[in-house]
Amino acid sequence: MDIPDTLRHRIELFRQTGRVFKLQTELFGENSWIQVMMGQGLLPEQYHPIVNMMDDEELERFLTGIPDAARRLVDQLPEHQRFIDHYCKAT
Repeated sequence: MDIPDTLRHRIELFRQTGRVFKLQTELFGENSWIQVMMGQGLLPEQYHPIVNMMDDEELERFLTGIPDAARRLVDQLPEHQRFIDHYCKAT
């Protein structure tokens, strides 16, 4: 199936570099694009070059910070039942 050139460019950019982008007019976020690409079995051929500029300690702090940031975000979210009760409680 033919795909638009814009999508072909997006796929090749991710395949070659692992990079994604979001245009101002798009609702679909960068994380969503990554999930779609990886869900389709596409894996980047190389990692981001900024990694080569970090020493081991800085890289470890950065990588450790990712789950820590996710944990802080999750801790701010309401529990599942509270969310259901607030947004879609059955009558």
